[in-house]
Amino acid sequence: RKSPSVTAEIVGAETKGATVTGKVSRVQGKLWLQRSDGTPGWMLVDGTSLGLGKLLESFSAAKMACGNIGERLWHSPLRELPQPQWAPRHGYVALSGGLSATGWRNIWVLGGIMPNLGYSDDIWRSVDGGTSWGLVPAGIHWSPRSEFGCCGGSTAPEPKPKGVIYVVGGQGGPGLLADVWASDTAGRSWARMCPRAPFGARTGVACATVPGNPLVLVVAGGVSDDVHRDLWVSQDGGVTFSMLSLTMPLGVGLMKWPPHLLCASRAINGRLGLWCLRLNLGDAVTAELEPLDEFSQSFDSEWSHELPKAPRFGLDLEARAAISFDKTANLQAQSLPDPRSVSSPSPWDCENLPLEKMSCHVPPDSCWVVCDMDAAHTRGHGKIYVLTEDRCFASDRQQYRAQDHFVKLLGFRLQLTHGLPMDLWLGRVRPCLLPRPRRFAGLAAN
Repeated sequence: RKSPSVTAEIVGAETKGATVTGKVSRVQGKLWLQRSDGTPGWMLVDGTSLGLGKLLESFSAAKMACGNIGERLWHSPLRELPQPQWAPRHGYVALSGGLSATGWRNIWVLGGIMPNLGYSDDIWRSVDGGTSWGLVPAGIHWSPRSEFGCCGGSTAPEPKPKGVIYVVGGQGGPGLLADVWASDTAGRSWARMCPRAPFGARTGVACATVPGNPLVLVVAGGVSDDVHRDLWVSQDGGVTFSMLSLTMPLGVGLMKWPPHLLCASRAINGRLGLWCLRLNLGDAVTAELEPLDEFSQSFDSEWSHELPKAPRFGLDLEARAAISFDKTANLQAQSLPDPRSVSSPSPWDCENLPLEKMSCHVPPDSCWVVCDMDAAHTRGHGKIYVLTEDRCFASDRQQYRAQDHFVKLLGFRLQLTHGLPMDLWLGRVRPCLLPRPRRFAGLAAN
């Protein structure tokens, strides 16, 4: 308003969630904010008596505990997305990687078992943060299966990244499988690289590519008529394999952790044992497995005697955190050291942080945790996705809003104290710190 009165001339409007600054005054029994941020006018603080509710909220310092700017934007409550078109199914694989044309990371769902239909070989992809899914036309490709190994990798972004997706083994109609397939077209076409790999038919196998070199495929663990703890490496995209003399943890999972690989296995208390896997490539490939903390050093004594199953965990490379479900179906984050300094003599404690506000009450062994911050050269939106047999969840914008408010307030302070133009701060600096707001999709405004 032009003056502190509900009948005064309206001189402008402000968007919901915007940050405004000024001096609060009481005029005729009502609180008004006189703007001091370059926009003239008065704003009513509380419009309850007019049927408008609370219009402005004081942003105190207590509400600004938002952590490092740009990090852990996923640390927000989970919100359920529309039911995915591929549901219901179990035994499928979820994978994220690469930027789509929409600016979102690709999320794939491959294979699995569908009620009343059996094993599936279809491939689904989302390019809008899990809001909608499209069936990928794949032509001739791998046979219907579940509980198989799947991973992706790409070259460095310059001059142009080239990515590969692998499918390894699994359980199909005829029984356990031992074939290896690869796609360099984001799942639209596939080639059978090896009809029967030397490690044999198995289900629940873990696999990953070496960071920056998608033709180097690492395969570990899995279950057949035995529980496997072996490690195999292919340097030609899955055509041939070499077995390495290294014993892996039971029920191991693998993810890229540049410049190495991160190994994880779940203990009986739900905590992850974590190891750094270093590969020395060449004519004679060697590998080293180093526990990241004391808990992982004594991990075998923490293992349950149930059939081992690889943990499905997400990885935030920027915040150095591994995100997974604990035994009570609540999300937890474990801190990670800098992968380039793992060999430092000082011990690292992979501290376990319960993410209490991120619970969604799902069976932890039947869902996938995907973090879009798991790529070295592609920055995501800072979101976590939880995919179950019939539902999808995504972290909402609560943490993003807290950090965005802080960034705006800092910009206002710099404008008032140093004369820094606000449009320069918001237009040039803010996009370097946070993803652009318009690229937050997958959830309705709230």
